[in-house]
Amino acid sequence: MQHQHIPHCLACAWVRILLMPHPDIVYAYIEQFKRHSEFKSDKAVAQWLGMRGNNAERNLRAFKTGESKPPFGIWRRLLVATGRVPQEIIPVIAFMR
Repeated sequence: MQHQHIPHCLACAWVRILLMPHPDIVYAYIEQFKRHSEFKSDKAVAQWLGMRGNNAERNLRAFKTGESKPPFGIWRRLLVATGRVPQEIIPVIAFMR
């Protein structure tokens, strides 16, 4: 499906960046985040992204080298944190008591 308001090639480029980021892009965005935030190590970034367990730091490095793709939620959080996509605020529509 081609979007009417976005040229086809631009829409496809954004889908690729959002869903299937190239390892060079993952590496660059993580390193840029480390330079411009208080999270200076891979371990600190992994924890901030919500990655848990003994292999969190190793998994982050695997994303940076391209050994594995980052899960969408982790990738999306990094994109929001670096200002590359807007943060979606979901309104509260019901209060449960």
